[in-house]
Amino acid sequence: MSTKTELLARIDDMSAQLGRELPRSGTIAELESIVAGAESELDILNEQSGDAGGIEITVNTASGTDNELAQSIASAIVSQSQEQELAPATRRVKLRNTLDVYHYVNGRRVREIVAAGREIVVDSPEVADLIAADHVYAL
Repeated sequence: MSTKTELLARIDDMSAQLGRELPRSGTIAELESIVAGAESELDILNEQSGDAGGIEITVNTASGTDNELAQSIASAIVSQSQEQELAPATRRVKLRNTLDVYHYVNGRRVREIVAAGREIVVDSPEVADLIAADHVYAL
């Protein structure tokens, strides 16, 4: 059995990983339930992201020229997927000001008013504009 301070620290850690605030009040049993639910949610999210990363390419051809074409297409697909992995589509930022902004919550894009001091996930192209306007800190 964990102490309440250990559970609250674990909830803070998982809130950051999930990109949203988790409830921090309640009895030890309620906090343990919140931790268990958040851990299972993280497991599901990690399984989904792990499944998307595996690329399997099968090349079935009869003649030599078709084989060369198929190999070049397969290498182009692999290089595109590697480029996408190198340039993340989203970035985590911390707000300096309260903003009405589009951001991601559990992988879903939403628009809402977000209080200053919260960490959110936004599209990478928007980060430069938000930093230039002095609205966010980059993390």
